[in-house]
Amino acid sequence: MNKIVLLSVAFALTVTGIAVAQDAAQGEYLVLAATRTSTMAEELDEAARRNYREISAAGGSDFTEVVVVLVPDSDRYEYRLLSTIRTSTLQRELDAAAADGYRVVPRAVTTKTAASLFTDNDFELLVIMEKAPAEGPTLRYQVLATSRTGTLQNELTQAQGEGWTLVTLVVRGEVIAILEKVRD
Repeated sequence: MNKIVLLSVAFALTVTGIAVAQDAAQGEYLVLAATRTSTMAEELDEAARRNYREISAAGGSDFTEVVVVLVPDSDRYEYRLLSTIRTSTLQRELDAAAADGYRVVPRAVTTKTAASLFTDNDFELLVIMEKAPAEGPTLRYQVLATSRTGTLQNELTQAQGEGWTLVTLVVRGEVIAILEKVRD
């Protein structure tokens, strides 16, 4: 792993509020980095088979890759990596994954540059969802997207009144809020 990736990981961990341990080389953290979304999905599956649990993700130093940090866990989690350019697609994919028992990992929502030259948006959204070994409540998700903070304030207030809880925010030309609530 080169110094740029290590610096990117340290920066990503600092930004997300996780302290970088000095003894990470002893195996406390497992760092994955990939430019292809499919490769990252495969690496997440392999790490999950080895009982690692995802704690954070961020775009790499030049945003052409995604970096994921995991820690050993006594339980075995399953992961689903969602990747999309369109917000409406994200809504559908979140709903489908939630119906299968997956939940958004709040610190694992990021962006990276899109692989296609035929998009009208330069960044794809990446959302890592996990499925716990024990069955939890079935969730629903709502995606809000706006470039105006006043609109975001109004939409969040309305959604909160309807029982939605903010899970995470990500910026990609607009602010995208992901909210969840237990399915009725």
